[in-house]
Amino acid sequence: ILHCEHGIGASKNHDVDVYVRKGALPDRLTFDYADAGVTTSIVINGNSQSTETTYFAGVLGFIGTNTPYTIIVDPSNGCPFNCNNGTCNNGVCTCSDGYSGNYCQHRATFISLRHEYNATVSSGNWIFFYVDVLVANNLVIYVQQKSGDVDLYVEYQKIPDANDYLYSDFSRDQANFNISIVEPFLGRWYLGFFGFSDSSFSFSVSEMRSCPMQCSHHGNCIGSYCRCTADYFGLSCEEKRESLFLDHTVTGFTDQNYWNYYKFNSFSERPITITLQHASGSNCDLFVLNNAKPTNFFYLYRNDSLSTMSTVVIENPQFATWWIGIYGVTSCQYNLTVEAVKQTSACGKCVNGACDEATKLCKCNKGWVGQACDVSPTPLVNGIMSPIVNIEKNHWTYYEISLVNSSQLIVVLEETSTSGLVWLYVSKDTYPTLAKFEAFNSDSSLSVHRLNVEFSIPKTLNFIIGVYGSPFIVEQRPTVKLVAYYPPF
Repeated sequence: ILHCEHGIGASKNHDVDVYVRKGALPDRLTFDYADAGVTTSIVINGNSQSTETTYFAGVLGFIGTNTPYTIIVDPSNGCPFNCNNGTCNNGVCTCSDGYSGNYCQHRATFISLRHEYNATVSSGNWIFFYVDVLVANNLVIYVQQKSGDVDLYVEYQKIPDANDYLYSDFSRDQANFNISIVEPFLGRWYLGFFGFSDSSFSFSVSEMRSCPMQCSHHGNCIGSYCRCTADYFGLSCEEKRESLFLDHTVTGFTDQNYWNYYKFNSFSERPITITLQHASGSNCDLFVLNNAKPTNFFYLYRNDSLSTMSTVVIENPQFATWWIGIYGVTSCQYNLTVEAVKQTSACGKCVNGACDEATKLCKCNKGWVGQACDVSPTPLVNGIMSPIVNIEKNHWTYYEISLVNSSQLIVVLEETSTSGLVWLYVSKDTYPTLAKFEAFNSDSSLSVHRLNVEFSIPKTLNFIIGVYGSPFIVEQRPTVKLVAYYPPF
């Protein structure tokens, strides 16, 4: 078996061919064996001889000039030098750990990730290292040249040379350089440093993770992909699979202009407090909506204060699934807590009223409305327009009118400079809510909203009118005026 390695340390544009002839010099037309391939390692298997025989080997420079080569003949068991640092199996060397090459002649030194190493190599020589990659995080090889000029060649699972490599940097006049390997194959990677001149240098191999939003701190970054924990999913592990437990805190992270989402289920009218905490110097906003994910423009509750603690209270959550959106104004690491408001009675606090244990609602004294009986409605006179008032987003403004022996109530509300940004509700004897009302109008295309409540016979009743600032209010704050009318029959 004849082994020939060529071009080690030479430029990439080179190639030699090998021709073998028994008893005479070979040429390109006359030979017994030949290898005219383009690889840097040539192996020619000849027939076994029972008598002494002379073979001539000719090495032809096919491409390039001054191409170095090494030629070895092994007439014994087919493995040159008995594989040096390995074992021979059917003419092929199986190298011991840390060695490579056709006859295990190259030794590579093990290196660890995230460690810096110092090395020297003389002109025209090589020095080899290897690193084991167990997780497909992106790799970056940093090289700092202290003196001379060193070239770097990188290969997967075998020793590289100047013609056989996957990555390289052989630029000149560059003191520092690096090579990035995106999502590398798992296994052993070899680094070959060639001394273009006598060189001294340092180098390190580090993992570079490039996952979106740091996987929201809900998973591990593998290369450029997030491997989420079992509780979360999404490209950046931004959404929790299951509903949050009350009185339980979760943590997360969101980048600027990105979202994290959570949800929880409510099964009563007991108020819920949602608290978002984050470090000073960062900022994220809190959005809440029932039965759908909130956005910057569609929500029922929002807290976008600059404080490190933001709170939203859902006074009457009812039986619903509530979605929480955490929006990153800046990169933001946070804690999120959902708690049921602790109440001293079934109704909570009734400021101007008493708790009805049967309904678990405050029964307000005359002249007071609201869940805690703490709002005094504006009285209306039949057929007289109310003064213009401002309406706040996600807040109620209440009015009160008493029908006297009438079979119909007509309420007309006008948005003076907007359309569809307020919702109109009416209830008998008590205040309306988003869930409980006698009639409502939330038409988003009109500036004038009308409600009509009719009875089969004339009645004397008290009505509470509620005007609610919709979650679609962004910058322009609506102003409204309304009139309530009932006929005398």
